[in-house]
Amino acid sequence: MVSNEERRSIADLIERLTQIHPELGREKITEVVTMAYGTFDSARIRDFVPLFVERRVHRVLGEHDDVMPASFA
Repeated sequence: MVSNEERRSIADLIERLTQIHPELGREKITEVVTMAYGTFDSARIRDFVPLFVERRVHRVLGEHDDVMPASFA
């Protein structure tokens, strides 16, 4: 079950990344975060999911000039 704190952490992550990468735009950042977040849907222990999402998104943003959610495949 996803807590309000987890949802808030993900929303905060989107805000921070939008400020760090304004050239990508909120829509692209939201898309990338949503794709990363989705990979943890079946995680039973949720305490660190926002941290893992943030690490994954930073890795993707750091590796690719044009961030495409397909990079999660």
